[in-house]
Amino acid sequence: MSDLADFVLDFCRAVGGVVEPPAYGVYDVLLPDPVAAQLGIEPLQRFAFGEAEGDADVADLVYGHPLVERMAELARLIPACARFYINDVRLDKTGLAALARAAFSFPNATLVEVPRTLETRAMFHYLRFNFKAALLSDEKHEHIASVLMNAQTGTVMPDFSTAEGYRLAESPAFTDMAAAPAQWTTAPGPLTPEPLRALLDRAARAAVDSLTAPVAALQARAARHLELDRARLESYYADLERDLERRLKRADPSALPSVAGQADETKRANLESKLAAARADHAAKLADADAKYRLRVELDLINLAVIAQPKLTLPVRIENRLAVVTRAVVWDPLRHRIEPLACEVCFRPFIKLFLCANNHLACADDLAPQCVDCKRVYCKLCAHELAACVVCDRPVCQKSLTRCRDCGRGTCREHAGLCHAANGRPQKIAAAAEPPAPPKPSPVPAPPQPKRPLARDLSAAQPRPKLKAPPPPPPRSEPRDPGYRLDVRVENDEPAVVAFVLAKGDRIIAQREWKLTGEGILVNCNCEKGRE
Repeated sequence: MSDLADFVLDFCRAVGGVVEPPAYGVYDVLLPDPVAAQLGIEPLQRFAFGEAEGDADVADLVYGHPLVERMAELARLIPACARFYINDVRLDKTGLAALARAAFSFPNATLVEVPRTLETRAMFHYLRFNFKAALLSDEKHEHIASVLMNAQTGTVMPDFSTAEGYRLAESPAFTDMAAAPAQWTTAPGPLTPEPLRALLDRAARAAVDSLTAPVAALQARAARHLELDRARLESYYADLERDLERRLKRADPSALPSVAGQADETKRANLESKLAAARADHAAKLADADAKYRLRVELDLINLAVIAQPKLTLPVRIENRLAVVTRAVVWDPLRHRIEPLACEVCFRPFIKLFLCANNHLACADDLAPQCVDCKRVYCKLCAHELAACVVCDRPVCQKSLTRCRDCGRGTCREHAGLCHAANGRPQKIAAAAEPPAPPKPSPVPAPPQPKRPLARDLSAAQPRPKLKAPPPPPPRSEPRDPGYRLDVRVENDEPAVVAFVLAKGDRIIAQREWKLTGEGILVNCNCEKGRE
């Protein structure tokens, strides 16, 4: 069968048609009524591909046939979406809570287990968006941008490696597994239209971010060409305006007789209109040059792939004395790691997050200024919870803001009562400058030591006594194996030291962590006695 026959018959099957086996090189095809109406043919068709004997009711299709062209146009409008499954994974991992404590870092909170909960299996989904990106300036550059999104967390994921990509299958092996709910939306399912549109917008922004290098190169080239064009335009119109201004000076009617002055007045009016037109044309050409070299990025979605993979999940609590949130810790059996949690402000995955006082998880880049009184931590979504002290302009949360009964202004606790101290207006206090560091004291010279008299050398006159050899030490027994070992790790990306007590088989008996925070050294201990 030729490539043309493959295309036509596959198109008919893809749009919901029925294709019967060929009889003497003729295929009987039944198309859906809407598709047949779009193609302008009857639903029941008989197709041949250069093998028919000239029957009147058989459409002999060749390259360039109008029906083939209409099928190609309709196929371009149908996105080539696909669904794949990752089946060969092991779902027998235990101890997700301990793995989560070792993987995540919460400087102002603690991760604890939810009582009476176990690891559960669920089906998670990835969405691969493939875009055709067009970088438009005075030239057009096209690129293919592929973005992998996590449908459950709404974040951008790193792409599959080559070995991981080989595991994609077309049929599922886990048919009785429920889909995991989405953690970032209240939609009933992660693959419903509303979440898909939101994921498409995030994927488009990630695709533009992935084109940083070609965009920067094209911007540099466009800026260089724009500078050359502007210099050429400036030179041309400067000469033109200079010539018109010189001709205007020579056409001054005050220095000429009345008859000649009337003619020159008309000439001067023409020159002034030409000068105004030249200046307007100059501005228009500069605007055209700016528009010509302005870089634009256009994205067209080519296709979408839905990839399903079973994972293990465990609900945990992240809490402190002010807030508590419940999140699902997810173990990825394909990549053998705990998945990072998503920042609820920028939707990027992180292993170090802060707990907002309004029950949000945020990264360090999306935190609002900390309250100077109660030290509450808020994210940028909760910036309305913060106000500024009218005296020192430092951030104070609404719960710690001190309201004056007289003027109604808010201050911090330190400056309560100063809100109307300056003739009814707040007494502004500038930030205290840091005192200069005291000069380092010069080292005190050591006092000279008195010279001791030289001792006489008596070694030649008196023989040295022979020293007795010390008795050999008693034999020591070999140290016994205590049955455990100590493993100390120093984190590179944060000021933290973690010590593990490991038994045989690398089983963790106890764990202690020392972390340097803004409030001091935070110590977390997890051992047989419990968590401290």
